[in-house]
Amino acid sequence: MEKEALPVVWGCAKFQEYIVGLTVNIETDHKALVPIFLHKALDALSSRLQRMKLKMMIYSYQVLYIPGKDLVIADALSRSPIEERQEKELTRNWLQSIFKWLLPLVQQLIKDCQKFAKLSKRMKFAFS
Repeated sequence: MEKEALPVVWGCAKFQEYIVGLTVNIETDHKALVPIFLHKALDALSSRLQRMKLKMMIYSYQVLYIPGKDLVIADALSRSPIEERQEKELTRNWLQSIFKWLLPLVQQLIKDCQKFAKLSKRMKFAFS
């Protein structure tokens, strides 16, 4: 179990400056990780898992179980080669998941830029 949890902890530490303050969705195909990171008390874990869970306490995250066959962004080295047709479908699914995540952020950015443009026009008018 520690071998499955270690990449999660390492990835969060590696990208700490990008994810602190955000709620991160951690997708795993290892079902046993979900209760370890979400529900189990520290005293019910081994010492290694306790240290890992303590390191993860600075982050806001959710651990989601997704079966390995449904994980779109999986480690390519741990999977068997995929037929070309399936590869195109997986690429399309991957792009859709990225755009689904990115679209609300872009829409909010556009709204914020529009508000800033209106505010800057008001400020110029007020100080003119």
